[in-house]
Amino acid sequence: MDVPALRTSARATDADSGTGMVLHLALFILLLAFFILLNALSSLKDDKVGVVLESVDKAFSRTAEMGGTAGDIDRPGLIAEAATAIRRIGDQVLAEIPLAKLETRETPDGDRFVLTVPETELFQGRDLRGDRTGLLHRVADVLAPRQVGIQVRLEALMSAGTGGDPAEAVARAGALARGLVHTGAPAGALTIGLEPGGTAGTVRLLFGIHDPETGAVRLSAEAGR
Repeated sequence: MDVPALRTSARATDADSGTGMVLHLALFILLLAFFILLNALSSLKDDKVGVVLESVDKAFSRTAEMGGTAGDIDRPGLIAEAATAIRRIGDQVLAEIPLAKLETRETPDGDRFVLTVPETELFQGRDLRGDRTGLLHRVADVLAPRQVGIQVRLEALMSAGTGGDPAEAVARAGALARGLVHTGAPAGALTIGLEPGGTAGTVRLLFGIHDPETGAVRLSAEAGR
């Protein structure tokens, strides 16, 4: 057996192992330096980060609100809360717009809270008035989905009475629909249309509550108070 040859081979193996370790360590240091450099060059925009975090928080909050089973949720309480929210909007509008009217009507599809408002109090020409943005936000909040599928729905009817311009009514209906969706109202909860037999110069907002278990919701005389 050639002992010197074996010793030479062992030394070569040790040298190769040492070289590989050095290369591995060098690569690790280079990668570490690269990421440190990226971190130093990057900058967070607090406003954008805040928007993202708020959006994520709202998404998970809404998921939690929509959770639960029918057995552990007070359905009548949810319906009463929705009715109260609708009436609260009506009371706010009555305080801001003296000519507005709020009433409750029975229909085949359930009871409706009917809010009648002069067109000039919502629109300037064919566009929504700028000072009604707050009202749109409040309506959008009321139309947000609730637990176990309970949903407030809105039917907005533009008057197209005798002497009125149908094109104007159509344009205003479109402006109202876009404004509500833009402020967060779910499109599926909205119905926008024209009312040929309606009182000229008015807009009627019909709020109803839909329960997937019972369909039409009948509200007592004290509902929402």
